[in-house]
Amino acid sequence: INGILISTRDITERREAEKEQEMRAKMQALSENSQDIIIRFDLEGNFLYVNSRLRFYTGIYTKFSGNNYNEVGINPDIVRRWSKIISDMQKDPKLIQREMFFETEVDNFIMQINAIPEFDKNDELETVLIVSHDITARKKQEIEIQDTNQKITESINYAKRIQNAIIPMEEEIKKEFNDFLMFYMPKDVVSGDFPWYYKKDDFIYIAAVDCTGHGVPGAMMSLIGCLLLND
Repeated sequence: INGILISTRDITERREAEKEQEMRAKMQALSENSQDIIIRFDLEGNFLYVNSRLRFYTGIYTKFSGNNYNEVGINPDIVRRWSKIISDMQKDPKLIQREMFFETEVDNFIMQINAIPEFDKNDELETVLIVSHDITARKKQEIEIQDTNQKITESINYAKRIQNAIIPMEEEIKKEFNDFLMFYMPKDVVSGDFPWYYKKDDFIYIAAVDCTGHGVPGAMMSLIGCLLLND
């Protein structure tokens, strides 16, 4: 062996390109398997990328990529909300989070929207990535809880009106006493404690009654206690 010839070639850019391509492939697979709707728009509202979930939620199987959101048969209300997001992003390019009604021929959904600005090499806004997460079931549960709470609150307020009917009126006591004080402050809307006033013949009976419990159970006890004292 008289010598060794070594030839080198710079493949840095190729390796970086391969890594980037591999990363894109992984992101593509992740996006396609995502349960969320993932869309990339340009600033004119053209679809640059759409995963399969948009077809699942809309029932529309026409081509999205390369078309404008006005051309694919999407509900105009949804298009108007997308347009508003893109417009807001152009005014102030930062993360936008909001809830959005998503009415389609398949069903009516409620989506949690995360709109992410994407910039070019000159740090100019280039595209908008919109990720839509279905929160319909959660919202329905929240509405059911709100309805239940409202019914409970209405029942408690009605119980308060009933309880107030058994509490002596200050005007009635003033007829007998010029100097008196009645302090009544329930822990909850209704109380297990109650003041009691009763007049019969020349006798006046007054009591501050403490019943076991508070809230609605205590109020039931106070009602029973008032009736028993009256007897």
